[in-house]
Amino acid sequence: MKEGEEEAKFSKMLATIRRDAPIDFVIPSKKWKNGLDLKVAEKLFTKLEFRNMGAKLKQVIGDSQNNSLEQPGYFSTEKSPHSPASRGPRVALENNFANHETGQDLEELKIALWVVDSNITNPDLEDITNFTGTNSLEESKKIIFDALEKKESIFIFEDIEKPIMSVIKKMEERGVLIGTEFLKNLSKNYSKIIKDLEQKIWQEAGVEFNVASPKQLGEVLFEKLAIPALGVAKGKKRQAQELNQPKNQNSKK
Repeated sequence: MKEGEEEAKFSKMLATIRRDAPIDFVIPSKKWKNGLDLKVAEKLFTKLEFRNMGAKLKQVIGDSQNNSLEQPGYFSTEKSPHSPASRGPRVALENNFANHETGQDLEELKIALWVVDSNITNPDLEDITNFTGTNSLEESKKIIFDALEKKESIFIFEDIEKPIMSVIKKMEERGVLIGTEFLKNLSKNYSKIIKDLEQKIWQEAGVEFNVASPKQLGEVLFEKLAIPALGVAKGKKRQAQELNQPKNQNSKK
């Protein structure tokens, strides 16, 4: 408890809601639903990577704005007996992608998009169209694979992700068997490695301290060992050089 006291207080400070923040805000006279622009909201959610907020917002709004969801640029989830074109862009989009010979291309495209931007987890059709700006499968493929080329990440998709797609699918369908004994032994081995590293850190520092404590680690590095506190702008290479100074100095003794 004593070792974690500082971290607990720091966490409490971060979690405390400040009610004295100088915010200049006037509550609007109209209800928020009346002045809501769904298109703007969806773009904001996409930018902030709130992947489920768009659907939740539409549920909150309810049937009163169903007609607006059918406007160009929105994705409609409503199904009707009318033709695909009259059922909204979402349905037309699904049909456009589904008309391809196999769904394999679409699944590969989802994985490729994830390789391009790992922040987009479990990509869906909406993620693809938001990223590419088109509802054409062929155009989407070209845009996403061009992005892979620019990031020099084609090999990650072709040599790592694509070959295991069928394996992952089977794992999702059938489940996997976990080797609990193996994991227990692995945990013990890692614990021993961490303990040995901790002992080496204490030896280099010349004092025992809680390595997991940012505050104590900072005191040892920047006060006891007198390592200059560098900003992020100075780069990782410079930081590594500074962090190696005490080790190099000690090795000369």
